[in-house]
Amino acid sequence: MKTLKLEVGKTYRSRKDEEVKIVRKNNKGWVYWEGSNGGWYYEGGKGSFAAEEHPDDLIEEVPETRHTFAIPDGVKKITVSQVGNCIVVEMVPEEIPEKEQIDKFLEAYADGVIWSREQLRWLIENYLKHREGEK
Repeated sequence: MKTLKLEVGKTYRSRKDEEVKIVRKNNKGWVYWEGSNGGWYYEGGKGSFAAEEHPDDLIEEVPETRHTFAIPDGVKKITVSQVGNCIVVEMVPEEIPEKEQIDKFLEAYADGVIWSREQLRWLIENYLKHREGEK
């Protein structure tokens, strides 16, 4: 068995494929590390002093996984959750008043243009589609 150097805060995998985070080290009487599963581990990750190989033995460090992503302008709230083996990141946009949304939409069109009823209807219909997320 490869000898590990257990550290508080790191996560390790056991022989039975369980992930165990070391939550504290105890130096009172004899030295052991306590895992997030309630188990006690000896120096090097042994789960049992008597058995040569035990299912609770910690056999390897689990690498820390971190992901960094850019937060778009106008995001008000971010929620991160785990669904099965997937991480879901939800970004809630900042609420923009309807008048400002209309002004932003109209920036793409020329100012000072005289519109016919058909053109205005087309413009309003396209704004409503834009607002509902259609392209």
